[in-house]
Amino acid sequence: MMGVYPPGSVVQLIDGRYALVVSVNTVRPLKPRVIVHEPSVPKHEALILDLESQPHIGIRRSLKPASLPPDALEYLGPRQRIAYYFENSGPAPLGDA
Repeated sequence: MMGVYPPGSVVQLIDGRYALVVSVNTVRPLKPRVIVHEPSVPKHEALILDLESQPHIGIRRSLKPASLPPDALEYLGPRQRIAYYFENSGPAPLGDA
């Protein structure tokens, strides 16, 4: 499912912190799970926050990665998004048995 904030989206939280969306919440699309840029926490221990369980924290705005401060850009490491498209091509052909 695609969401308002698809995985890989860069956002700013209402408390001013920057975050990277890692998964969509199908029930509450405005409350995805995010990795939060927290300079005091090593990158490999980055906080993953489920915004659904944090009623006082929300997303202020979506950002382009290029607008992030250099330290947040390096910490979150956003990648180019990839889109997938699946099409049902009908039943699979029968092989020689």
